[in-house]
Amino acid sequence: MVVGIMNDVVFYAREGLGWIRTLHTKIADFLPIDAQLSLTILFLALSLWIGHFITKRYVTRPLSGSYILWYIIISLSIFLNLMYL
Repeated sequence: MVVGIMNDVVFYAREGLGWIRTLHTKIADFLPIDAQLSLTILFLALSLWIGHFITKRYVTRPLSGSYILWYIIISLSIFLNLMYL
């Protein structure tokens, strides 16, 4: 029973990420450079923005001191998830 629920959650998460990736691919098609490069740039910008939004909720200055390490880790994790899932 638990395995079935986990399977459904993973299925819906993959479908949702696929939908988001398709949406971003359509947005990247409008940029004048190669589609894969523009998609990478778009995902990088999006992950930096989301990483800043997440760290901003916990600290006042996420780009200062030791907090920048957490900002980079969160942004890199989001970027890798967007690129390879």
